[in-house]
Amino acid sequence: MYTDKFKFFLTGAISFSARFLLFVLLLSQSEIHATTILDQNGNTLTFDKPFERIISLYPAHTQNLIDLGLQTKLVGISTSDDHTAETQNIQRFSYRDDPEKFIAAQPDLVLIRPMIERSYPSFIKHLERTGITVISLQPRNINEMFEYWKTLGKLTDSENQASKMISTFQSSLKGMEHKLVEIPISTRPRVYFQAIHKKMRTFSPNSMTIFCLEQAGGINIAK
Repeated sequence: MYTDKFKFFLTGAISFSARFLLFVLLLSQSEIHATTILDQNGNTLTFDKPFERIISLYPAHTQNLIDLGLQTKLVGISTSDDHTAETQNIQRFSYRDDPEKFIAAQPDLVLIRPMIERSYPSFIKHLERTGITVISLQPRNINEMFEYWKTLGKLTDSENQASKMISTFQSSLKGMEHKLVEIPISTRPRVYFQAIHKKMRTFSPNSMTIFCLEQAGGINIAK
């Protein structure tokens, strides 16, 4: 009788140990696969699986996702996006739309930029209350551009594609720099780059716009 009780106790102990070990393994796996990113405002977001249904409310996000080969994950794009072969069949959205339109599309991620976050905070909160993740991103200089591509890669489980995009871009920059040194400074065009504002304003010297201008051989006279 004691032998039977011991067997029963041992079986129960093994069963409990197996369940506990399984729980620990599942917990450790979720921790291993958890990914953390920072949005434009320094807010931390941690998620344990890539996003599959994305609405992009900024044309730059849309184009970069397409360049990463993620067109099939786009369930919505902004009304400002160009009409191209890649985007012609994707539903259009605006941050001025009723949030219910977004909810009906069942996205798990909505990508915005800081301007939208500042101007329409109630719209953002409405989406987040329904469980939709909203992330604000907009690189301001070339270094942030590389981090931006890495972030898109993390969000969509396409980090390898993002790394290749960065490498290709850096190689192209080196090629342009080699050509640029052959052009005398005295012959390069002097440019004032006016921003699209009611008042006459230009871009800061370390902005993406001026970076592109100078990489193309122009001299920023407002520097």
